Amino acid sequence: MLFCEKCNFITNENRCPLCGNKKLRTVQDTDFCFFANLDAFYFTMFENALSNKAIEIVGVPYYPGAVAYGNAGRASGRKVYIRYKDIERAKEIYETLFGSDDEK
Repeated sequence: MLFCEKCNFITNENRCPLCGNKKLRTVQDTDFCFFANLDAFYFTMFENALSNKAIEIVGVPYYPGAVAYGNAGRASGRKVYIRYKDIERAKEIYETLFGSDDEK
């Protein structure tokens, strides 16, 4: 697996599918990798489940829609990042909580 340091995205391709960066390196176990976009409520659920398993998680706030006067400073989305070494365990927990894409 290759890792884009700009996007924190892992890929099997020689170019980052998000930003087009060609300077990718081999992913390391300690790298925080993009996992998913979640609503703040679901992020809190996921964060609690992972912390019970001693898995580190980072949630970066973002606005899924436009920023307006009424929602400024209260981003409702979270970009979720997990260390590469914990990705598989995090996927299992995610599927237990929210189901897999195959079930939808």
